[in-house]
Amino acid sequence: MTPRDPRRLCLAPLLLACGAAAAGAQELRPGLHDCARAGEAQCVRDLVAGGAPDLDAADGTGWTALMCAVEGGHDAIVAMLLEAGASLDRQNQAGETALHLAARFGRTDSARLLLRAGADFGLRDAEGRTPLYRAIEKRRADIIEMLQAAAVAKGRGPMSQAPLGSPEQALPPTIVESTPAPYTQSALAQRIEGTVVLMVLVRRDGSVGAASVSKGLEASLDESALRTVSEWKFAPALRQGKTVEVVLEVEVKFELPARP
Repeated sequence: MTPRDPRRLCLAPLLLACGAAAAGAQELRPGLHDCARAGEAQCVRDLVAGGAPDLDAADGTGWTALMCAVEGGHDAIVAMLLEAGASLDRQNQAGETALHLAARFGRTDSARLLLRAGADFGLRDAEGRTPLYRAIEKRRADIIEMLQAAAVAKGRGPMSQAPLGSPEQALPPTIVESTPAPYTQSALAQRIEGTVVLMVLVRRDGSVGAASVSKGLEASLDESALRTVSEWKFAPALRQGKTVEVVLEVEVKFELPARP
């Protein structure tokens, strides 16, 4: 019987050890979500170029790499993932799309990229909120304007320039129940008067959803206007005989009482 070469016996465990080390290194390699969240553009580029297994893979809460990039404001990575074919309208466990997140976190450039790529701005999250609702709620003026422009371009917005008599024309909401906004002591003491302009979302049932200050007057009066208008009731807007959700500007005037 030929004796075994002791060097071969030593080689086997060495190869196993090398294999284990290689496997460990592979496990430690950052994934697409990690790179997108951290803003590591080169890492994302390498993974995409190397054929990342699934651009739309979701983590335990349903977040995709695109969502992570949007949250972090990493616009170059957002553009890279969109170009590679990442899904625009995938929703996480909270029902949010990447566009919802752009509106929530105020990522204006990411919102622009998503809309140009054709993101659906009408999708609702688990609480029934659209990206526009989130933008108004968070007072993201640039994104509000962008979403409204996208709605008009698609003929889905309340300000669509449809000709009179067209079935596409929307009838705007009208106020059916309102109360004047009360003055605050600080504003009275400073003799401040004028107009607060609000951007208000009127829901399909005529109630007020998100509202934000478009043109402020004084901090306490701005808050008084917001609190008051949030309780107003509207006859909802109509399009083709159906109620629709719309955004409109509401002016709240504050006039000082005449001095005795």
